[in-house]
Amino acid sequence: MRNLYWLAKFGWYFLMTVLATTYWKGFGWWFLGICAMVLLLGDELIRKLK
Repeated sequence: MRNLYWLAKFGWYFLMTVLATTYWKGFGWWFLGICAMVLLLGDELIRKLK
């Protein structure tokens, strides 16, 4: 179960990094702020489900 937690956390960070670095030039700097907030909210959700 511990490995699944770390895999989910790593996958979430990877997904958000790819989204943020791919689309920030098209949407603007505010998109990075939104991605950071979504990253933290998703991290909290994963932590609570642990």
